[in-house]
Amino acid sequence: MPVTTRSQSKRASSSIPHDAKPHPAIKNSSRNKKHLKSTIPNDSSQNLTISPKPPRQPKQKPKRRRPLPKKKSNKLSPKSQDLGKDEPNQTSTTLSPLDTFTHYFCQRCDCPQGIFASLGNSCVQCGHPFRDHHDMNNPWRPVCDYLCERSDLVNSILQRVRDTRVVIIRFIPVIGKTILLKLLGYHIHKNCPDLEPIFIEWKTEKQRNDLPYGKYLQEETAVWKAKNAEIRPHNPKATNIFLIDEGQNSYRDVSFWNEQLKNPNILSQPKFIIVCPRGISGLSAIDDSDFLSQVRRIDRFQCVELRSSINGNRHMLFKPIETHTMVMKWATVSHFQFESGISEYLHAITDGHPGILVRILTALKLSFTHFSANIRRQRLWTLDLCYSVMDKQNGFLDLLSKYVRGCWTPDEEALVRQYHSTSLYSHIPFSRIVEVLRKVATLLHGYTLPTSYSDKAFAFCHHVGLLQTEQRRPGSDETTYFFASPIHRKIACRRLLAASEPDTILDQITLQQTCLNAIERFNLSLLKAQSMKPYIDWRSISETAIQNEIYCCLNHELHNIEIISEYSYLTNERVDFYIFSKKWGIEILQSGEKGAINEYISQFRVEGKYHGWGIMDDFIILNFCSKSSFQPLEIKDVDIQSHILQVAIDFEEYTAEVYTYDNKLQVTLDLGRGRQRSYSGEPDTNQESLNPYMQLRDSEIPPNESEKTMHDLRKECAQLKAAHAKMIQEIEGKKS
Repeated sequence: MPVTTRSQSKRASSSIPHDAKPHPAIKNSSRNKKHLKSTIPNDSSQNLTISPKPPRQPKQKPKRRRPLPKKKSNKLSPKSQDLGKDEPNQTSTTLSPLDTFTHYFCQRCDCPQGIFASLGNSCVQCGHPFRDHHDMNNPWRPVCDYLCERSDLVNSILQRVRDTRVVIIRFIPVIGKTILLKLLGYHIHKNCPDLEPIFIEWKTEKQRNDLPYGKYLQEETAVWKAKNAEIRPHNPKATNIFLIDEGQNSYRDVSFWNEQLKNPNILSQPKFIIVCPRGISGLSAIDDSDFLSQVRRIDRFQCVELRSSINGNRHMLFKPIETHTMVMKWATVSHFQFESGISEYLHAITDGHPGILVRILTALKLSFTHFSANIRRQRLWTLDLCYSVMDKQNGFLDLLSKYVRGCWTPDEEALVRQYHSTSLYSHIPFSRIVEVLRKVATLLHGYTLPTSYSDKAFAFCHHVGLLQTEQRRPGSDETTYFFASPIHRKIACRRLLAASEPDTILDQITLQQTCLNAIERFNLSLLKAQSMKPYIDWRSISETAIQNEIYCCLNHELHNIEIISEYSYLTNERVDFYIFSKKWGIEILQSGEKGAINEYISQFRVEGKYHGWGIMDDFIILNFCSKSSFQPLEIKDVDIQSHILQVAIDFEEYTAEVYTYDNKLQVTLDLGRGRQRSYSGEPDTNQESLNPYMQLRDSEIPPNESEKTMHDLRKECAQLKAAHAKMIQEIEGKKS
């Protein structure tokens, strides 16, 4: 999973102000006070007004108010201090506490909005269940069981289209593009009487029987104006705003693009928000010039990125608070309780990818029926229980890969191969494309290249949606390639990366030995290349580079089992790496100062924040710096002493000296020699110099040829070298 450095993560965590006021609907409820946190003051400019009530129905006798469940222990509270600020809700003008959410008005009484607290399936205001608080008759209601309204994103896109008239966005598959359009339409019909929202799932000319695009727009406009008139007063002066899904079907409607989307008369013309998939499903089987020109034009229109960047741009991946809202609604609808840390865990393994998060929540709900009667009776999701489902290795990933497009699965590979053979990139060996994916999969932070460095294989992987790109720093001349989510990356790793050596037994190896093995794999050439100074010194190596290297090598040692970076549990503190299946915590330091080291050590002591989590069976602190910077640490706690290693790497001798907390040499490692490292993240100087086994596996050759073993290949190479040497001798003999 992509991570931030420790300093960035502290800036990203926002605490709740002390002067915040509780939600008015629960402020005076003594039963709920102990469950609820302070709220966050909201900017009124971002608020959405309360939904108007439909005509009142004959009064029905409401059901008896269902009492909220009592909290059994501190673990049952789904709160977290690390979720950041909440966002406004579509039906609320006040932000709710982190264990409370609001929903639509009640269908059975006069309750203007549903308020649900502490996972109780009864509205705090009216007592009716969650299922009664749905705007069922609204054509703009998104079809989603665990809807997160995403008001910030909706407002920013709407402001952009008011300024520019045309907004065109390319999304990766299963990211929630249709739901986003429906959320935009719902917000417009509730709050923007000057706009007439019209939803169109665009059809090709053939699908609409050669109907001209002008008449096509007129027909859809008439349909949606009639629908809108049923739920709000009609405004004849309203400007049409077209919310177009499956926009790739319009690429060959050249007149539509030239006459409608390029028209400079911004004031009188309709507005357009068009979403198109980024990936193999949104590309033509044959690249013609008109098609490619539209795709390039769309890339220039891009205004919503995949994930949050340093520029603060709009992004599709959930923020932690949005993931938490989804998990809260899932638990409420399913009558679940869940242990603190569940939403943080799900956010970490999905990176906030909406489509994957929904599918994981659905899979967890379905798997619950297979548990023991005692677990089903409690309806409590613990971290261990959640991880036991997620850790079914290939089974769970296979399930996700069936429903999540854009992953490196056999089916996706077949589509990419077919497209590659007829595209403008057909001159690139397909084995080179596979090697690019492998390089990115090995690195925690993604693979960074100078913008001026032209690599057609990377460009192709981005073009077909297998890799995403971003710039990590303002004005940077570097581009980072990464997978859409940790799940995408994990699925790719299964097919791209070989496992560790056979002698690595996961059930017997200790955390300390695992880390020593990982350090022994270090690729110093890669670390040298990332040095920020002409001379090599630990002060010139960034913390990000060290984290990338240790993460990559740990993946090999642990057979690619899940490693979560910058993991936060219950507090604002973040441990650099957490391995759920082993319950191991790893902290990476780069300091020669006693005070700084002791500060991090204190987190693992009794009463320290990491110790208080109660989720680590073992931990280790690795401090990387020059040998001259080491200082003996005064640690009297014998339980802490053995968990600290200080590592001094010699870039000239390619060795690492590992010292204990009191500066006693423990072991000297030969880097890159003692243990095999199959792949590195170094840029290729020769794009064709690939691993021969991987070339053989990835190229399209007859099945009987692919059965050759590595021994056979080495034998052939030796024979070729011998023949070459003999030829040189013969040539030199003739010259003499």
